Amino acid sequence: PAGLGDVVPVFVAAGFGARTLVSCDDGRTWKAQHLLADSNDDHSPFTHKGLAYGNGVFVQLIGWGAEASVKVSSDGVTWERRTVGGGGMGGIGFADGAFVLVDSFGSRVSTDGGRTWTTGGATGHGY
Repeated sequence: PAGLGDVVPVFVAAGFGARTLVSCDDGRTWKAQHLLADSNDDHSPFTHKGLAYGNGVFVQLIGWGAEASVKVSSDGVTWERRTVGGGGMGGIGFADGAFVLVDSFGSRVSTDGGRTWTTGGATGHGY
């Protein structure tokens, strides 16, 4: 489309170790692996908790049994890790221009592409 420059559609896959991979050929090949820990431990600061996309940004939620953090990327290849505060988070989504992290007791919200996070509302569920 006009005005998009050299934009290439991508698939981004995410998993344990805060691992991310990108495919630019409909999933036939995968490259640009980025990881923070080479492990499949499901209780670590690098445990994959979810991946969301919105407003041109990918955000991966990581951390289980540890303070949650996110990896943020605008291209699926280059990633930056950010802290979110608020303890552990269990899921991530994107709606109405904001990324939202949730856990049993509350939420964290980012309206600037995952760079900063503020306290959101309660989820009303507990454990």
